Formats: sequence, C-alpha cells, structure tokens
Amino acid sequence: MFLSKLLEKHNIKESDITLCNTDFLTSDLRAKRPDVLFSIKTQSGQLYVYILIEHQSYKDPNMPYRMYDYIGGIVGHIIKENPKKSKTKTFKYPQIIPVVFYTGKGTWTIETDIKDKILPAPGYENLIPSVKYIAIELNKLDKRWLLELRTALSKLLCYMTAEDMKEIVKLYDLAMKQLFKEKYELFKRSLKTLMIGNGLSVKEADETVEELSSRKEEREMIRILEKARKEGLINGKREDIYEILEERFGNVPEDIKEAVEKIKSLKKLSLLHRKSISVKDLDEFREILK
Repeated sequence: MFLSKLLEKHNIKESDITLCNTDFLTSDLRAKRPDVLFSIKTQSGQLYVYILIEHQSYKDPNMPYRMYDYIGGIVGHIIKENPKKSKTKTFKYPQIIPVVFYTGKGTWTIETDIKDKILPAPGYENLIPSVKYIAIELNKLDKRWLLELRTALSKLLCYMTAEDMKEIVKLYDLAMKQLFKEKYELFKRSLKTLMIGNGLSVKEADETVEELSSRKEEREMIRILEKARKEGLINGKREDIYEILEERFGNVPEDIKEAVEKIKSLKKLSLLHRKSISVKDLDEFREILK
C-alpha cells in the first residue's frame, strides 16, 4: 500500500518478509525499543531492505534523532553479524526505510528529516546529514478506500480507525469474510504486531488474537478487545513513566520498576506519570509509590 514501488519492482512475496528481533536496538532517548522491524529479501537474493516501523501516539520533537539513532543501530548490528565481509571494500549496508505510524490526534508537525533539526555552521551546510522517514497519519486515511482494498493491511488500518468497540467487531468480522485464508493469517499477524506496538507483550497479543478468532458472539468479542485495550494502556503507561524517569535521572532502579509493575490501576499509573515529570529525585518518587 505505502511501499508499492518496492513490492512491484522486486515481486516480493510473503515468504520474503521476516519479522526481526529488536532486542539489540534501543534509542538513547527511550527505554522502549522500536515497535517493528522487518527484513525483506528482494528478487536478486543479494539485496535486503529493512522496514522500521514506530507506532507513535504523540508528537515527539526528537523523532528525527530517534529514527537516525535506530538506523545507526541496525547498521551496527549488521556489521557485527558480518565481521569479515564488513571489512571489505565491496561490502554495502542494506537500505533501511524508516516509517512513523502516527495514531494520535491532529497533524504530524514534526520534521521528517534530521537535517531540518540541525543548526548549520556557516560554510559547512553541505556536510549536514540527511536522514528522512515516512510519516503515515492514521486519521488522514480514507476509510472507504481502506474498505475497498482487499489487503490484510488495509483491513487492519480500517479496524484502527473505528470509533467504538461495536464497529471494531463488525470490521473484524468483515475482514474474516473478505480475505482469503492466507491473507487472513497475515491480517492476524499484523493485528498482533499492532497490539504489541500499543503495549501488550508478545504472549498477550498472541492469546488475544487467537481468542478473538475463536469467538463469534459480538458481546464476547467486545469483552476480549476491551480487556486487551486496557492491558495495552496499562503497559503503555508504565513505559511512559520509565521513559520520563530515565530521561531525567538515568537508569530506572529495579525496586521502582518492581513497585510500578505491581500497580494494575490505570488511574494510579496516570497519577504516577504526572508525578514523574515533577519529582525532584528518585527518592521522592519512591515516597509517592509508598
């Protein structure tokens, strides 16, 4: 849909796409790893293209650096995985296509090229690096266009634009009826990826989608989705707390993480999130936790 030139030129099949582990990759500005990284083997068999996708629910002014940092981390990992080849003159880095998938409100107004965030030194402007990323804004996608397309991704995005749980269930049912079996399996995998990007663990996402697929009653499907949504919000709020504390005070101590993980109330976690912005040090945050 969004990378049609790549798909058309290289005739890429589903078997050519691999979901990569991102454990090796962490931005200095976030405790959280990027959401999704795919490697795509092209028709030549020699060229690999990496698709890096970051789900973003708010406008982060440092996104140009984060994508720049992630790309450097991917290249560094590839060099490490190819110690001998990387030392030869003919060794080339794979292309990495960075994508920010914005699910928040309003227009994405953050720069999409790191060069626009760099204050130039007169006379050396030609040395400013340019690293661009694609920004896809969910709220600008046409739902009718998404419904007409017979792809797993279009169904997933349409699913994400739904305004309430009943509409989500209807769209999920529509996807099951419209997609061929193999495309429906891809839709389910994409849905799992989306849930992971919204705060669920891999295990939680797997269990939710499988349970959802086995249910036909609308009320029960709504209950499953509501539960998954709440778990995702709770996990996401915890990550937000760790991110702020890490940016302000460095690595977050394990005793604080253990205490935060025990809190199951979204209301309490939201309060802690606000407090993490204003506390003077980690000891004050510990007192609030008590």
